[in-house]
Amino acid sequence: MKYICSLITVSDIKHSRDFYENILNQKVKFDFGENITFHGDFAIHLLTHEYELYQIFQGKISECDKQIQRLLNEQINNDDNKRQHHIDSNSSLL
Repeated sequence: MKYICSLITVSDIKHSRDFYENILNQKVKFDFGENITFHGDFAIHLLTHEYELYQIFQGKISECDKQIQRLLNEQINNDDNKRQHHIDSNSSLL
């Protein structure tokens, strides 16, 4: 992962942009709506959009976890030696 700039999440992008532009005299470099980058090498990002992205990525991670588990189970179930030595996470060791 490459560091690009500091990212500040905000609840009101318009109010925050006004603050950084008019109070702190920062100049906008890029404006992507929910993400605004300033020439001072920092960006503000709308918190609700950040949460939406988080939910999307969590869903993708969960789906990958399910696929990995399915593939592992196939590998274990198709090999007598692996099946014999596999400890089911749902079973009790006692």
